[in-house]
Amino acid sequence: TDSEMHFFTTVYGQKYLPFMRVFLSSLQETQRDFQVTVAWDDIPQIEIDVLSTINPNVHFTRCNEGVASVENIHQRVAMKLRYWVNFLQEMPQNESIGFLDVDTMLMQDISALLPVDADFVFTWKVERFPLNTGVVLVRNSEAVRSCMAAWLEETNRLIAVDSSIKTACDTDGAADQLALARLLPHHDFTSPSEKAFSGGTVRFSPAPCSVLNETNSKPITPKTKLFHL
Repeated sequence: TDSEMHFFTTVYGQKYLPFMRVFLSSLQETQRDFQVTVAWDDIPQIEIDVLSTINPNVHFTRCNEGVASVENIHQRVAMKLRYWVNFLQEMPQNESIGFLDVDTMLMQDISALLPVDADFVFTWKVERFPLNTGVVLVRNSEAVRSCMAAWLEETNRLIAVDSSIKTACDTDGAADQLALARLLPHHDFTSPSEKAFSGGTVRFSPAPCSVLNETNSKPITPKTKLFHL
């Protein structure tokens, strides 16, 4: 249906399994019409087998690209973009996709937060690091895939050099967040915008973190649809 959203998350390392259990539980309690794929690595197979038994409607796919050998947490975190790009290649045109960090907890249905006149929803806040890439909603298309590829390319460039990683963390909190800031057409992150990529024009739509990606320990309110733990 038009309201169906396919959620995608990545989990690297056994210590993140408690977050994933919360994430999957919240997803199934709040979303009406959805699919979910979990890309994982650096976790014992037995843990995934148990989770698969408990969550038969969740598709678990192993990354198996050497995540365990990446010791720098800032490089490891940014690797999620690579799997996002690969995932979009496998998805149908016009599919609504929700890319969520595994340490997020959904409080309400979010399928309506990808507007019909938008291709890419990102979240912003009035803080030191204005962008947070823990929540990204897209409508799959050639234009969006080329946009995501450009985002990945810039992120890879930043994480290839230690000094660039430090700069990105100091200015934007993470390499993929600095790369997104450079990708967007302008730095008024609160306003909708458009940008042409090789695959076509992408329509960006901002959403406040207070609604779609609350990263602070705030009281639960009716407007908050997702907490980022």
